[in-house]
Amino acid sequence: QALTALRIGLGSEGAALLTVNGDAVVIEPPTVELVASSFERLLAGGAPEDLERAVDLYQGGFLDGIGVRDPAFEDWMYAERERLHGRAVEALANVLAHQAEAGAADRAMATAARLLQLDPLQEKAHRTLMRLHAERGQRGLALRRYQGCADVLKRELGIAPEPETIALYDSIRQAREPSIASKIELARTAEKEHADDLARAPPTIGSLAERR
Repeated sequence: QALTALRIGLGSEGAALLTVNGDAVVIEPPTVELVASSFERLLAGGAPEDLERAVDLYQGGFLDGIGVRDPAFEDWMYAERERLHGRAVEALANVLAHQAEAGAADRAMATAARLLQLDPLQEKAHRTLMRLHAERGQRGLALRRYQGCADVLKRELGIAPEPETIALYDSIRQAREPSIASKIELARTAEKEHADDLARAPPTIGSLAERR
C-alpha cells in the first residue's frame, strides 16, 4: 500500500526514482540530490570555501518536522540529527576562525551570531563578538555580550566563563574610561604643552604656581 501511494504521488517520472527488489526499496542515488550528502561531501573537502558552502546548506535539524511512528526510525533520525548538528557547529567554528583571521569583520559577526544560535555555549564565539564590537567602539554591546555569555554558562553548566573571556571583559571595561593614573598623566602633559601660555597670561588669583 505504501509503494502504491508513493508511485501515485511521484507520478510516472518520479516513480523511476524507486527500485524495488524483493523486500528492498531503494532510491536511485544519481536521480536525486540529498542536502545531507552534499553537506558532508563539502565538509570532507576541508577548504574554507567548501566549509562556507556547507554551512550555507545547513538550514535546520535533519528531517525536522518529520514524524514517523516507529521507534527504530525515530532512534536513527534523532541520532543522525544530533550528529549533523555537531558537524555544523564544528564547521561554523572553523569558518569563524578563518574569517576572524582574515579580518572579514562583518562576515565573522554574522557567522558568530549563527553559531551561537546553534550552540549558545560556544565561548570562543562570544569572545569573537566581544572583540569585534570593541574594535568598532561598541563597548556597551561587547560588555552585554559578556554578560550573556556568563548567564548562559551559569544557567546551563553551572560554571563561570574561562579566564581568557574574563580578561577580555576586564580590558574592554577598563578601556571605557581612563584610569586615575591616566587622567593625571594627561593633565601633566597638557600642563607642559601650555606652560608658556600660562606664563604669559596675566595674573588672576595669586602666583603662577597657585594657578597651575
